[in-house]
Amino acid sequence: MLLIDLNRWREENVQKKLLDFYRSKGGKLFAGDQDTINGSLKGRIRPLSPRYNYFTNYRYFHYRHLVRLSPVYALITENGFREAGRHPAILHFMGDERPWKEGNLNHYRRAYDKYLAKTPWAGTPKEKGNRFYMAAYHLMNYGTYLCPPFRDFISHHFGMKLVNSRKGS
Repeated sequence: MLLIDLNRWREENVQKKLLDFYRSKGGKLFAGDQDTINGSLKGRIRPLSPRYNYFTNYRYFHYRHLVRLSPVYALITENGFREAGRHPAILHFMGDERPWKEGNLNHYRRAYDKYLAKTPWAGTPKEKGNRFYMAAYHLMNYGTYLCPPFRDFISHHFGMKLVNSRKGS
């Protein structure tokens, strides 16, 4: 989720800064658009309240653990974080448990389906998904809640293999 001052963006020719940064990395960035924006505008980006960018995975993380993972979370109080979870304005579906995939068990899939039904894309079939993988991913989310280092271990040992394999391509 981005909130951009477009006048300032244009005045400062941010597009050129983004393209220059991307070229300086030879296009070898894991998350091309996000890494380019974060690298080009480092120190100038301010976090939005999680209410306006509520990652669905937040549901499974303890606030203290998120603060340990990244100090930027400390800019939001624990109560503010909880309130964002109770009343998110914008849900950010991330991770592999996305509601448009068949077999997902995402807690917020019903909200997604409810609002999808109000769009021109209502009735669009879900992407094929591996039900076993979706169930395992969902269990990992609950494992995260019960034992946060569990997710860290899985992310470090398996997630980084995926990241590194993508860097090489």
